[in-house]
Amino acid sequence: MRAPQRGFTLIEAVVALAILTAGLTAALQLTGSGLRAAERSRLAAERSAEAALLLSWYDVVRTPMNGTLKDGIPYRVDVFEASYGEDGAVLPTGLLRVEVYFGDAPGPALVSYRAGQTGG
Repeated sequence: MRAPQRGFTLIEAVVALAILTAGLTAALQLTGSGLRAAERSRLAAERSAEAALLLSWYDVVRTPMNGTLKDGIPYRVDVFEASYGEDGAVLPTGLLRVEVYFGDAPGPALVSYRAGQTGG
């Protein structure tokens, strides 16, 4: 009688290797997309902080501004006399709508209302 053979056949080894490769590929793709999402989140937080700083600088100079951030991204701070809020409600007179924009973004990164009149 012959003793039973131990080990795996070549086909079993190839199938196991294919499954392992597919799993590792999926894991690497998930890691890459997670890293990209984390980078987008970090940039959004950084822009929010920069917008808040620009808004506080507006409180000092009281005039619209534009320029370039240290990383080369252009910004601008627009100021309007505010008549209506985001929801269409009539606002009290003497309010200014201050908007902070970065680059060529379609909308403002930050909108705030301030009392007073525009500077220059």
